[in-house]
This record gives sequence, structure tokens and C-alpha cells, in this order.
Amino acid sequence: LLDSTPRQLYLQELLGFSQPRYLHVPLIIQPDGHKLGKSYRSPPLPADQATPLLIRALRALGQTLPDGASYGQPAELLRWASQHWDATRIPRCLTLAEAQLR
Repeated sequence: LLDSTPRQLYLQELLGFSQPRYLHVPLIIQPDGHKLGKSYRSPPLPADQATPLLIRALRALGQTLPDGASYGQPAELLRWASQHWDATRIPRCLTLAEAQLR
């Protein structure tokens, strides 16, 4: 995506659009070296594990968690996280190893 950013910025300028802020979110890498995602046939995430997986993702991205997060519903946790999101806390690395996420 990085290589298309200059073209997007130029087109936005020509169209008179305000330019968004960009940031990098590290990719989660599986033990085989592939990114975690559907395109690499990663296993689906179990719906009954939504809250613990959201907590794991937020921790990996350096975000703070509310007290009692592990007991909350996924929608509540997402709402709280979006209201308290701090992009400056995201690790400044290209990738994160899935095995190292807590």
C-alpha cells in the first residue's frame, strides 16, 4: 500500500479533498512467516473467544484496557477502545510475531 500513497495524495489534492493522516499498524506474523489473514488460509477466529482475542490485539497495539475488560462484551470493548484509541502507543515495527502476543 505504501507505494500507492503518493498517487492517492496527488489525486486527493487535484480533487480538493483534505488529506487523511496515515499510520502503519504492524502485521501479525504466523510461525511459518506468513501474515495472519484469510488470504493465507489462517484459521478463523472462534466467535466465543472474541473478547480475549480483542484484548490480545489491543495489548499488541499498545492500547490501554479498561478495568474488567476480560468480563466485557466484544461490542462494549470495541466502543471503549475506539473512544480511548492512541495511535502514538502502536509499536513502531513492521511485524509482530503471533507467538509473542500476550
